[in-house]
Amino acid sequence: MPFTKSEINLFKKVCELNAIAGMENEVAKFLKVEYEKLGFEIVTDNLGSIFALKKSNVSNAPR
Repeated sequence: MPFTKSEINLFKKVCELNAIAGMENEVAKFLKVEYEKLGFEIVTDNLGSIFALKKSNVSNAPR
């Protein structure tokens, strides 16, 4: 399946961010905003990793 123009543009934006090993704060902030636009709940850990969670509307949905 080919990528859409918006997907390619998003990928380009991520690739242009400064993110050397151990200093990925800029990427994490960017992804947090993008995931929130899509309705994901964001959870972070003490190391700065982000996790995007989307809850199901179905009760007892598989994980």
